[in-house]
Amino acid sequence: MDTVRIPVGMTVLSLAGKDKGRVYAVIGTAQGPYVYVADGRKYPKSDCKKKNCRHLRPLGPSANPDACRDDLHIRELVKKGQRNMTGEG
Repeated sequence: MDTVRIPVGMTVLSLAGKDKGRVYAVIGTAQGPYVYVADGRKYPKSDCKKKNCRHLRPLGPSANPDACRDDLHIRELVKKGQRNMTGEG
């Protein structure tokens, strides 16, 4: 089964799990179809969440991977992803 790899720096929407509907930034890749995501608040970079790529929907073009260097920049990415999702600005 082919799985789509989501690049580091992309904002994604969670489609399944207790966090369904939340926006995250992809901060790393894991083995298999998994990536590490963070939102800079509930899941900071130091305590990121492992998610299956099947349970995520990309929200737009990928940002520079350096944009995920700390929680402040991750929060900015997430905020941009939320605006893209709602159609604002």
